[in-house]
Amino acid sequence: MERIEGADTVNNRVWQLASTCTETMNMKTRPMSRARADDKAVRAFHRRLAAGLRCRTLVPSASLDDPAQHDYARRQHAAGDHHRISDEYRRQVLIIDRAVAFVQLDPADGQAGALEVRQPGIVATLVEAFEGTWSRARELDVPLTTIERQVLRSLAEYDKDEVAARAVNVSLRKYRTHVADLMARLGAATRFQAGMLAKERGWL
Repeated sequence: MERIEGADTVNNRVWQLASTCTETMNMKTRPMSRARADDKAVRAFHRRLAAGLRCRTLVPSASLDDPAQHDYARRQHAAGDHHRISDEYRRQVLIIDRAVAFVQLDPADGQAGALEVRQPGIVATLVEAFEGTWSRARELDVPLTTIERQVLRSLAEYDKDEVAARAVNVSLRKYRTHVADLMARLGAATRFQAGMLAKERGWL
């Protein structure tokens, strides 16, 4: 474990790791920090999402009472950082590639810093806690994005993922991430079932 003092120092460390990671799990007290997200950083994050980065974020329901927070959550969700709502935990925890976790030093002070945890047993416990909470959390009330609709249609139109990914103009990894996320959102065990459930919901 390493104690990192100050929010700026923590953010710099996180961005260094996030520039090459493939998955993040985030438990937040609000979608957007009190200090408004830097537009350049947001654009860079969206480029990583488009390239196949898988991100999931849990936020408490009360944080979405603020229209600005709710709007930001919806934009991030549409970009590929999938948000769900849960009131089980009110702590800031970020897990990167299931190997490194950042835990807020002081629950009452988001600017104090964080512990960077690399001990496998502790990180695995945090991953299990996140996955359990994610499975019980409710969906953010957002409509399907254009790319999500295209991916759903492609499931019926193409036999091979490589062809479907080219048709919707995303990388193969990103395409498969979209498929997995849509299946989870629909509660589908197979792609065929996902198509049937999507039709039942009027998504297709």
